[in-house]
Amino acid sequence: MRQGLRIGCVTGDREYSEPFLGRAPELARASASLDAGIGVVVAGPEGSGRSRFARELAATVDPELRARLRVGDDLARLRDEDVERWAAAVRSGAIVPIATASFRRSHPAIDELVRHKLLSSIVLGPLSARELQAIVEYDLGGRLAPTAVAELVPARGGDDIVALRETVAEAVQTGALVEHSGLWAVGEHGIRSDSARRRAFTRSGADIRLDSAEAEDIMDLLSLAPGLELRNAEAALAALERLPSAVEAAIELLEAFGYVSVERTSTRLQLTVRDGVDELLMPHGIGVFRRYRLANALVEVLSGIDAPRLSPAETISLARHGIDLGAPIAAEVLVAAARASLRTPRIVESLTFAAAAIDAGGGFEAELAMADAEARAGRNDEALERLVRLHTLETDDEKRARTLHSMSDYARDRSRRAAEVLDGEFLSRSSLSAERRDVLRGFRLYNLGRVVEAADLIRPALPSLTGLERAEGLFQVGVMELMLGHISDAAAALDESERSYLAEDADASHVHFVRANVNILRGRAAETLAVTRAIRDQVAAFGQPVAQAYIGWAIGTLIMACGSLTEAARELESSVDVLESAGIDRAGEVVRLDLALCLAQAGEGEKARRAVRRSSEHDDGSEPAVSGKTLLVEGWTWLSEGNREHARSTFLRAADVYASGGFFLPSLSALLDAARVGRPEELADRILALAAGMEGDYIDLVRLLIAALAAETSARSRPDGADAVAALFESAGAAAARIDNHLVAAEAFDRASSLYELSGAGRAAAAAARMRDEHLAACGLARTPSGVTGRSSVLSEREYEIASLAASGASNREIAAALVLSVRTVETHLQRVYIKVGVRRRAELGEALRGAGHHSAGSIPSRG
Repeated sequence: MRQGLRIGCVTGDREYSEPFLGRAPELARASASLDAGIGVVVAGPEGSGRSRFARELAATVDPELRARLRVGDDLARLRDEDVERWAAAVRSGAIVPIATASFRRSHPAIDELVRHKLLSSIVLGPLSARELQAIVEYDLGGRLAPTAVAELVPARGGDDIVALRETVAEAVQTGALVEHSGLWAVGEHGIRSDSARRRAFTRSGADIRLDSAEAEDIMDLLSLAPGLELRNAEAALAALERLPSAVEAAIELLEAFGYVSVERTSTRLQLTVRDGVDELLMPHGIGVFRRYRLANALVEVLSGIDAPRLSPAETISLARHGIDLGAPIAAEVLVAAARASLRTPRIVESLTFAAAAIDAGGGFEAELAMADAEARAGRNDEALERLVRLHTLETDDEKRARTLHSMSDYARDRSRRAAEVLDGEFLSRSSLSAERRDVLRGFRLYNLGRVVEAADLIRPALPSLTGLERAEGLFQVGVMELMLGHISDAAAALDESERSYLAEDADASHVHFVRANVNILRGRAAETLAVTRAIRDQVAAFGQPVAQAYIGWAIGTLIMACGSLTEAARELESSVDVLESAGIDRAGEVVRLDLALCLAQAGEGEKARRAVRRSSEHDDGSEPAVSGKTLLVEGWTWLSEGNREHARSTFLRAADVYASGGFFLPSLSALLDAARVGRPEELADRILALAAGMEGDYIDLVRLLIAALAAETSARSRPDGADAVAALFESAGAAAARIDNHLVAAEAFDRASSLYELSGAGRAAAAAARMRDEHLAACGLARTPSGVTGRSSVLSEREYEIASLAASGASNREIAAALVLSVRTVETHLQRVYIKVGVRRRAELGEALRGAGHHSAGSIPSRG
């Protein structure tokens, strides 16, 4: 067992202390203020890490400012007269402070300094669940098991970092957290933390329990039953013989001091512990007898309410505590709790609730809930066997249709075996409407890889669909429209699909992946990347790794489209690990192929082959989407190894396989890859015909690029026409850059540079080479995978030194003196630089140097 925990965080190649993790925007604003000579007040509640943030910020201060720097004042602890003197020192410029303050106390003198921009206020708000989990895992030096995530990391985030870290350290010390092969799990006796509970009641600086005995009951009750309706909380406290007037006063006190939030929905007032860390950790410190009394009161009150009137959170609380107490809970409530808990980090609880529902006589609904829970918990064979048994034994057509829908959902992610199990016999003799039968047939075809046939059945029936069937139908139609290159129709279907999933409180993470591909084609990859990252950080299903893995797949795809291949590979590899460990084999194989494609494009041919080999074991050729992508990866792998002819023929095979299944957009992309490798004039007509019915910025780029490629061969045999074709490639490069496709942009500018060089247009060749190198740098590559490599824009160390000094404003004579060269030598070097980077005058050097590489990263001598 580890004896100590780490207190830092490594991000990229820089090492930061813990407060910087998740605090990048605050850090940037604080640093900018100090650079401008403006002091900083770091505000936040107790436990938010404000003191450490202040100390670490001080360590980054420029030495010139350090003499006036004053660090460590806690303004909440100063007397009014001391604050006045402190503010006067700031106004006079005598000190530049880095101070801390709580949310509880403000002072007019401080407010005035902030108003007049003599002081900058940096507020440390709550961290997201992902950020909190990252802090814990860094401290532990390993990953948390999903069950440990549910016990330690609040799904809605929080700001009491100190309480969280103390609890983790205590759990390690007592053996409540144990490590196996780098994975930390909760031990058999569970987590016990008195310190977290104590901190929760003293965050205002005094123990809130001393002001109101009822306050402790309220906080404990809400931590055991998060999201409890106000009137139900009052009823439970009345069962504990607390007076209504005292309870009301305690709630007002807790709300005033920021301990509790009262949120109004359309039909209810809901009570919540304000900080997610406090809410999650407090139950670990509640004594056995006290927990028993509170749980009894909760179950007594909630059991007396009709199940439909309970919120999902209250349903889970009733099931959880009712089972613990051995109280009789209605099967209807247990089924609802099993389904609601699928949207929480506690997936194992869903199995418990579903099993209890079956024992309580919940019948079909309980069995179906159990199948969903088994699938989500990775018990895939058990889930499929249960669904098949339900479908076989059930006599009600509507219920049998619901098992088919569940199997369709299962088949999409996990195994096509679920689709193969289902034949058309039931559908042909069922009493379902013709539309429902067509939809279920469509779902089956979709999961067998026959996307276009599926959508042709589903699309006409959409108006009659409701609930999850409508959400799934819209999703599958959106995929089909994307495969046909109908971008607007695909986007509309996916947007409506997500709304339908959310209306049913169901997971829509798979929609984000497809939408990411749509937005790549619309030229919105970078914008979508920021939004998708935010979705992953805020996903309500935090603690369910599968949902995050799907969104991570979308993020990796977007990054790969933007050309940052190394970063994309990290995202995709993480998603593969999660999906495969959770038994999401079918989707995991496709993500693995995307990872292999990323590696091949980055020149990692052997790694790509290993990844494809894993996926190919399950590819029997019956799914064009999988077989086509496998061939696509193989083609890029050949290309990374320099075998252009094998690469071209493999890309053409991929295009044919895709087209055989109706995947016309992937077929178009594979044809373009073949054209980029060689003999594009043979493919131009086929590509343009296929693109004729498609839309989007990517399609416009395809048309530009194939026109340039088709004209390139003749231009190389007739140099007098090379300039015009080079200009075409420059237009294609600019179009690719507009949609953040840096890989294609680099290749297009590379070809332009080569053609300009051929025609003798040296400056134009250098300018195009500089653009190529800018886009290659964005990809993290040294060369283009399929280009021809024109003139180099790389400067020698000496050229870079001279150019940098010239760009900073130094004259030729000043540069010569600084570097001990003759003025003529400086002039000669600068002329070579101008040619290499494609500029004509000194004023253009600064911009050009940002994209030009150089042979050494050595330092540049300073002027004077």
